[in-house]
Amino acid sequence: MFIQSFFFLGSREVAFVYAISSAGVVYTLARACSQGELDNCSCDPTKTGSSEDSKGSFNWGGCSDHVEHAIHFSQIFVDAKERKERDAQALMNLHNNRAGRKAVKRFMSLQCKCHGVSGSCTVRTCWQAMADFRRTGDHLRKRYNGAVQVAVNQYGTGFTAMHTHFKRPSKNDLVYLEDSPDYCIRDPQSGSMGTGGRLCNRTSRGMDGCEVMCCGRGYDTARVSRTTKCECKFHWCCAVHCQDCQQLVDEYTCKSQT
Repeated sequence: MFIQSFFFLGSREVAFVYAISSAGVVYTLARACSQGELDNCSCDPTKTGSSEDSKGSFNWGGCSDHVEHAIHFSQIFVDAKERKERDAQALMNLHNNRAGRKAVKRFMSLQCKCHGVSGSCTVRTCWQAMADFRRTGDHLRKRYNGAVQVAVNQYGTGFTAMHTHFKRPSKNDLVYLEDSPDYCIRDPQSGSMGTGGRLCNRTSRGMDGCEVMCCGRGYDTARVSRTTKCECKFHWCCAVHCQDCQQLVDEYTCKSQT
């Protein structure tokens, strides 16, 4: 119930989930095509013959990731439900889906291999490759931090910035319709699980720290016994035998709201 409620929100967190999910579909499909795991697609068939870049001419070779095919499939598959609705929430989701797909394409790069006598680069063979998905995720996280709150225009076809001093969102921006709920508090209607009972790190100043995680409510400390592997020895050949050791550790959990 919590998860279903969450996706009916128009918050910036929902915007990020739609964008990263759409990007993930594109990345996974394009990689599967390049690795020959699917029957109906393979490498990008348009990357043939010769071309040139700032370093000179090169021949297309290897296997270029077929991102355009993956984007087209994602538009049909991921956007299907939203295209039927066409309300404010659907427009928001469609926009963020597209931003996620564009993020994958944004980090495509030309990879090349040199051929020639004694390591010279007389001839270059190149292909287009996607970057590690971490770069796409980091980019979308930055877009999440700078997401633009919007309202649907009078025609119901697009967005205008909610506040006049906000910039008009571009196709690369994430957009959201309403402020995020208070995720510190358990609220089934908004899909918030709250942070009561969550494990936290007493010494951390980051998001996992008790000061932040517990939203100022404080935390409980409990000493618990954990079973860990210890005194491990290698036996020829070939096994590692360990003892089970009991260890007392302190666990910190956020207090529930009163």
